[in-house]
Amino acid sequence: MNNEPTPQSDDVMVGLPDAGYALATLITHDEQIDAIVWQQVDALLERYRFVGRILAASITELAAIVPLPAAQRIHAARALVLNHLLEDVIDQPADFTNAQTAASYLCGKYGWDTQEKMGILVLNSRFRLIVDEVVYRGNVSCLTLREAELLRPCVIHNAPSVIIWHNHPSGDPTPSGRDLEATESLRESAQTLNISLVDHIIVAGNRSVSMNEQKIGGF
Repeated sequence: MNNEPTPQSDDVMVGLPDAGYALATLITHDEQIDAIVWQQVDALLERYRFVGRILAASITELAAIVPLPAAQRIHAARALVLNHLLEDVIDQPADFTNAQTAASYLCGKYGWDTQEKMGILVLNSRFRLIVDEVVYRGNVSCLTLREAELLRPCVIHNAPSVIIWHNHPSGDPTPSGRDLEATESLRESAQTLNISLVDHIIVAGNRSVSMNEQKIGGF
């Protein structure tokens, strides 16, 4: 039997007319879209390949390709996308025990980040999201995982369940051996606090691995 984790979903190229036109509109604002603008769109797509990566880029990185005001507008678009994502979760509460629901949310919010992060989704007794918190930033694989620190928001909110997540900026969500070992240890620590670790999800772009769904990492 093959126990290798299988990433879910595939990245989608953004060399699509709608994506290109949206970028051109952000670049020009109210001005006419001309050949120079399309060259800038092509440069963005060539550099980043995916819309998510373009939106996750810093203003400084974007300004190396497009004028500063355009870079600021593109960067601001990310905030609008994330706000819309959060509104959907609040307006229509989702059951985060569904791995695809949780992964879709996490991919949209963190999948394209160029900095590695690790955090938690704190869930209430109905498995609805009440807190989404980034706990670590940096090279997560090299961090000494402080389990008490990672679980502290659950204790503060007296929450019975939690999902752990982290992103892989490399684009490959496949968990490492250390990821699996750390998850097993974390599940044991959570149990001593009467907290249920629902899942550990790794995201990379539009791809994800749910350890619970694939029955790895002690699940």
